[in-house]
Amino acid sequence: MKLSFLLSSLFGFGQSVYAVFNDNLQAEYDFIKSRCRLGAHQSAIVGGTLMIDGGSAIFELENGSRIQDLNPYILGIDVSKPFSTSELPIIIQEQKPHWVAVVNRGAVSGYDNYILISGGHFYNKTGWDKSQYTLSKSEIPPYTIYKFSLDSKKWENVSFVEEEGSEVHRTFGGASATIPSLKKSYYLGGVITPRSASDAPDNFFRPTKGMIVYDHDTKSIVNETNVFSENDSMGYWHGTLEPFIIGEGKGFMIALMSEAAKANSLIADDPDESDEFGTVDISFNEIKIYNLDTQQWSTQKTWAASGVEPVLRTRFCSALIRSEATRTWEYYIYGGQLRRDNQTQGVDDIYVLTIPSFIWTKISVPGFPGASVQDTWTRSHTCHAIGGQLLIVGGWPPGSRLESNVKCQKDLVSIFNLNNPGWLGEFDPKNEYKTPETVQRSAEFSIRKGQIKPAFGTRFADPALEAALIHNLTRTVEPLGPEPPGPSPWPGSSKARGGFIAGMIVLFLLILLGMYLLYRRWKRSKSSSAAHMNGPAVQDGNLNREESTVKREESNVNSEETPVAEIGDSRPKEQKSLETGTVTPQQDDRILDSGEAMR
Repeated sequence: MKLSFLLSSLFGFGQSVYAVFNDNLQAEYDFIKSRCRLGAHQSAIVGGTLMIDGGSAIFELENGSRIQDLNPYILGIDVSKPFSTSELPIIIQEQKPHWVAVVNRGAVSGYDNYILISGGHFYNKTGWDKSQYTLSKSEIPPYTIYKFSLDSKKWENVSFVEEEGSEVHRTFGGASATIPSLKKSYYLGGVITPRSASDAPDNFFRPTKGMIVYDHDTKSIVNETNVFSENDSMGYWHGTLEPFIIGEGKGFMIALMSEAAKANSLIADDPDESDEFGTVDISFNEIKIYNLDTQQWSTQKTWAASGVEPVLRTRFCSALIRSEATRTWEYYIYGGQLRRDNQTQGVDDIYVLTIPSFIWTKISVPGFPGASVQDTWTRSHTCHAIGGQLLIVGGWPPGSRLESNVKCQKDLVSIFNLNNPGWLGEFDPKNEYKTPETVQRSAEFSIRKGQIKPAFGTRFADPALEAALIHNLTRTVEPLGPEPPGPSPWPGSSKARGGFIAGMIVLFLLILLGMYLLYRRWKRSKSSSAAHMNGPAVQDGNLNREESTVKREESNVNSEETPVAEIGDSRPKEQKSLETGTVTPQQDDRILDSGEAMR
């Protein structure tokens, strides 16, 4: 048993003893009635309950005064039944004991009938440093896991074993996910700040390289340090991690991170700002996919419909959902703020990545009724897809710091209609997700002869992913409706691409016209030559025109019902031509047509 296990156990025992003498801490407000803003929290769905924990908040009392506080409550919202956003079905609202950490942007892992919280940092900016849950730097505990039971409504400190060779630190801004089938929880990346570790240098933060894996059965922790690739020396943070359980194996996870810098490098950190920006731009034209069987990462190329790639952003949320109608998976990202130079600029759109075509499609987000575009901007929020609805929890306006005079957010939970883009006031747990028509038109895929394909013949970065998709999809499925035009792989503006395509179409039509004119010229030339031939057979394919002419003459001679007229009478010109053996080009066409009909 390692030293970390002993330290964790002693720390938990000390906290429990402390709680016995300090269990009378009471907030002077009700969360639901007084909440003005909540952000940098974490949430998870356990069974039919949406659990919300941690974060920094502003509460507004009845007398109009405001309190800046670290969120002292853990909340549970019943999402198994319909509800209105104005009247949330709160089934759990428990204030934490003082020894349980209240952190920003840590990890909340839902498993069985409990949640685990870990990681994160203790927010202590001006105003929030007066919270009863604020800790001084020397009081910050080592890496700790706290467990909350949804049945007993009680907290406990979880003792764990740190596997040999692992290096585990409390980090801020990582991405978390839980795989119930494997009984494991994952926490990817993050940075060490002076608010997450007592031994961190002041005024700096340090990116970490690794992914912490917690086994719920063995209560052991290992840090898988080879993130993304063995040669990758970067640390990543402020992103999301989504389980993607398909195929006959253990499945996959999808990671989309927004900040990166060299791992273990020291980066200046203004104590009054919430920046923690990386030094490397991360494009959304690729995503990282983790194979749970091989424990290896791969980089998958993506495409953007109409050439419009997602705006680079940080502090966004994501959700992955399956569409039965189109046999696709859709990976949604919502909100966030622009990076570095324009931190007050938000992002008022939703992008969805369709799998397996790996095409990004932009979905415009209408503003809230009676609200400005800026009111829809949000960052440091969380979201979950249930049926055809995206539940968006909390969030702060864009910016490098939290302002105490911020405009209050009307609803703690907002609902976005994924089937028909727009905002909803009511939640329906029976609502079924259907891929929006906009997405179908721009990112539709097909499965033919047992094959699936990303856009433009892009290869799957991991062949196991292709095999898993084939295993999970019906091979006879065809596209819904006509094949839509996909995104263009060509560089340049959309106008340039449009001009190129139009030019190719005109060129093709000109080639067809030229071929037609040459054919007509050849046909007339051949017919003209045939007109000057007298006596010998006139051939066209398998038709002998002389034989045809003779047969027609015999028919006229032997006919008892039709008398033979003398030359110079009123017989049709064509008949006289047949008898004299002369054929004009126009008449030749008619004979050819008749011969073709006979064949």
